[in-house]
Amino acid sequence: MVVDASTNGTLLDKSYNETCEILEWIANNDYQYPNTRVGTGKRAAGTMELDAITSLTAQVSSLTNMVKIMKRPIVV
Repeated sequence: MVVDASTNGTLLDKSYNETCEILEWIANNDYQYPNTRVGTGKRAAGTMELDAITSLTAQVSSLTNMVKIMKRPIVV
């Protein structure tokens, strides 16, 4: 684990104060280097963005069709 590597041993072997200092050091050190794994915000090809009204309209239409199917008489 990264924390254990930073402590030159296991974190559980350290005292409470040492542990706090190590975690504080790790947190402060993390801000110095940019994270290259953060996504760029690009969407996958073929995805569509629907606004809320279009999405709700599709849901109401689907529910309407379900109700129509439920209203049909059962043929035995």
